[in-house]
Amino acid sequence: MIREFIATVGFLTHIPTAVKKGPKTVFFFPIVGMLLGGILVLSNLALSIILPRILVDLLLIIVLIVMAGAFHLDGFADSVDGLYVGRSKETILRIMRDTQIGSMGVVALICLLGLKLAALYQIPEIYKNISLLIMPMVGRWMIVLSGAISTYARAEGGLGEAFTNKVGLRDFILTSFFPVILLLWLLKIKGIVLMLLAIFFTLGITEYIKKKIDGMTGDTLGLINEIIEVIVLLGVVII
Repeated sequence: MIREFIATVGFLTHIPTAVKKGPKTVFFFPIVGMLLGGILVLSNLALSIILPRILVDLLLIIVLIVMAGAFHLDGFADSVDGLYVGRSKETILRIMRDTQIGSMGVVALICLLGLKLAALYQIPEIYKNISLLIMPMVGRWMIVLSGAISTYARAEGGLGEAFTNKVGLRDFILTSFFPVILLLWLLKIKGIVLMLLAIFFTLGITEYIKKKIDGMTGDTLGLINEIIEVIVLLGVVII
């Protein structure tokens, strides 16, 4: 179990781990997300002592990118390129596999990171650390939901296959205990609203992608994570 956790940390983050390769399990996805959130909280507390709010928030976005290794951002950009340009499943999947990021992917990344920064800056200080803690947790939790209701889109195997074909709703339910309890403890009724928002957008985006390519890939699961992180921050602002 410990080895699986360390392997999952190594897979989802850029944090150096003793276990470079090993079995990963979706059960630890939201816990690893909370680990990233904890790093963001500590960074916020330290940076806020010496820097103004806008610079702190920008640096927090950079810290998350560095600690996560831009793993899901890359999938987000590739997915946007494929879904925006491609008309057929084969074309979309081919574009998504291309290592070069297209113009739409670049524009989408700028918009995404700009939204994260703007939303984070608008969050009241009383909710800021809570938001930093739950944002990466909910994003990675929703990856599990998306994978649980999907099959792998490619005929050949790939990185996302283990998190689609081999994951079901039972796995999502087991994975949900920790994030549900934490959200209810930290935000009470507001936590329920955020959960519903995250689930609603995850289901909607997943179904849209499945209509396009008959399933999900590692890239599109990364897109789910990035969009849900933005939804969480916007949800806190609205609520």
